[in-house]
Amino acid sequence: MMRGQMQFAAFAAWSCLAVLTASGTARGQEKGQSGGKMPCYFGTPESGARRVDGIRSCTLCHGRTGASSELALPDFQFEDDGFVLLNELVTWAKDDKHYQAYAVLHNDRSKEMARRLGIVEDPKDPNSKSLIHLDARCLGCHSSVPLKQIPRRDGAPNLASVDTLADPRYNLGVSCEGCHGPSSKLEGDKAAGGWAAAHWQDPKWRTMPAGEKYNDYGFWDVRSARSRAKICLSCHVGNVDEGKVVTHEMYAAGHPPLPSFELVGFVAQEPRHWRNLEDKAPKIRDAFLKARGEKMEADELRQTRALMVSALMSVSESMRLSADLIEVPAGASVSGSTWPELANFSCYACHHDLKRDGWRQSRPRTSVPGRPTLHEWPTAMAMIAAGVLGEQDELKKQMDEVQTALNAAPFGENKQLLAATRKLADTADTMAVQLEAKVLREADGKEILKKIATYGSEDLYDYDTARQLVWAYERVYAELLKKADKSAPAAATEGEVDQAKESENTSKALAWKGWMVQEKPLTESQQILKSLESSLVLDLRTGSTTTTKFPGERQARPQTDVDLSKTLPVLGSYDPATVQGAFKRLLVQPAP
Repeated sequence: MMRGQMQFAAFAAWSCLAVLTASGTARGQEKGQSGGKMPCYFGTPESGARRVDGIRSCTLCHGRTGASSELALPDFQFEDDGFVLLNELVTWAKDDKHYQAYAVLHNDRSKEMARRLGIVEDPKDPNSKSLIHLDARCLGCHSSVPLKQIPRRDGAPNLASVDTLADPRYNLGVSCEGCHGPSSKLEGDKAAGGWAAAHWQDPKWRTMPAGEKYNDYGFWDVRSARSRAKICLSCHVGNVDEGKVVTHEMYAAGHPPLPSFELVGFVAQEPRHWRNLEDKAPKIRDAFLKARGEKMEADELRQTRALMVSALMSVSESMRLSADLIEVPAGASVSGSTWPELANFSCYACHHDLKRDGWRQSRPRTSVPGRPTLHEWPTAMAMIAAGVLGEQDELKKQMDEVQTALNAAPFGENKQLLAATRKLADTADTMAVQLEAKVLREADGKEILKKIATYGSEDLYDYDTARQLVWAYERVYAELLKKADKSAPAAATEGEVDQAKESENTSKALAWKGWMVQEKPLTESQQILKSLESSLVLDLRTGSTTTTKFPGERQARPQTDVDLSKTLPVLGSYDPATVQGAFKRLLVQPAP
């Protein structure tokens, strides 16, 4: 029996655990969390907060282990039409690093961080026990429980009063509700209903409008690339409203650097535990689109569009993070201004080797010498995405306004920077809405591919920006290649296959195998992308393999920890000319 399967055998026992009542979750704005005027169905709806209940009920339907499993789950006699895989939790427990998010709080690096930050039982004792697994500032992203739902110790406002090590809502890391939203209603007769029951009891759920799911049941909109990116970026960039902020102090204590974020590429490496709409069986897909009054073109590039939308949301959320740290919104889980927060500035502005005639000196200067800039990577793909809308000049103008505010004083002139970052955040968000409503076809994808290669070949970029461009190029190229591959098998229609076996095969196909590792021979463009793995850490699963044993569990959980001894040398020896040269070669390669 596989390790992941054995762990699922214990899940049924968790249903007897008491669930703690919570006091709320992060607030939303205008029926959805958004700093601008457009609702984004993420956060707490006006109907009220829901409670995190854990995965105990999810396992009943979404824990199917496949035909070859020794574990037989109860047969609930519901119709499996193949719309969802129903083995999502197996993929998550076996392969997804989100499952490991809490476990890493118990590794040696986290314990050393706890000692340096004083998050221990006795700060005066150098051997005192780490309490970092109880720190709400960590649990906000390393578990599925929102900060405002974490009960605190008296006299220790950052420490949870619950035993997180024994509570699966915490110790299972980022599980279903971390991305779909808290699922159960709060206590009380007037409490709003949750989506845990509604999503399988209501026959209209599948085609129900996202706003209705959110407002009536608290379900976050993961079908929208804009909303999905905002959910991911709340941890992968930060969100003051939710109290999810990685500080420079945390970095100094040993927190690994947050990598630049690219939605579609990250999902591929996660790996994905669902079929994209274009990959679902035609009959069920067409019925879904008809019920929603939508259509899908044969040459539509939905993943490329999601990538472009995500690029704009990366700018929006990174700017909003800075603005909210300068002027903290009322009701946020972070109290008081913490600006300047050095973690928001480019690491390489201060942390680099002092070399004469280095590549940094050869770049065009946009900032005042000695004054750091904000992270560059969110702007890399955003300019290309804005170009799809013909709005690149407006986006560039507002980016320049942010830079002008940064040049006005060390770490920026606060009032000017606040106005510029808020304006850019809202503009990028508006563009994301517009782009998500636009159909991108194969001709658009080829033009985007060319623009990425052009952008990458025209200048020298810092490490994170270069990696962002490479990730994006690979994903757009992959979707175009898939469209061009006429030998690819068509999606099976209902009744033609064993859905359980089909789900198992789909999950195997989606499993991450490594950067540019595939069964088919690599094209010349893919070989160029493959060659860059010696210059950039492109496989996010690069690290050291270890295990963590939890009390009451029969065996240790496997995990892949960030290994700075593997990643930092690559970063330290980074030469942007290598990446620039690769993009020059890609520029003359034909699109698929």
